[in-house]
Amino acid sequence: MKARLLKRVAVLVVSFVLPLIVLAQTTTPSQSGFDHAQNNLNTFQNAALLNQTPQTPQIIIARIIQIALGLIGIVFVLLMVYAGYLWMTARGNEDQVERSRNLIIQAISGAVIVFLAYFITAFVVQRIGESVFRPVFY
Repeated sequence: MKARLLKRVAVLVVSFVLPLIVLAQTTTPSQSGFDHAQNNLNTFQNAALLNQTPQTPQIIIARIIQIALGLIGIVFVLLMVYAGYLWMTARGNEDQVERSRNLIIQAISGAVIVFLAYFITAFVVQRIGESVFRPVFY
């Protein structure tokens, strides 16, 4: 029993310590710790796109809408997986099968309504923008 516990502890220690040894970084002699940290911060800034100019409100709102639609897609997939799990574990229980079937229908209906609303709104806004902002003289 103690040998088994000791073996598990050893595996945990090795699994946490070994990556630290493997991923240890050293700085070159010509580069101080501050310069190395500054280079890492600059790399992060470029990767995170923090050095760009400020965005317009339209772009910010568009990104928020994209994020919201992505979250709705994730919720849809989770609902479908949950409904499928309910259906697979029903074991002949007709009430649970009916509940999972209704959940699938409701999830699909909700996703269709949300995405159709987005597409219709995008289409209407684009058409209004073209007609309102058309130059007077061609």
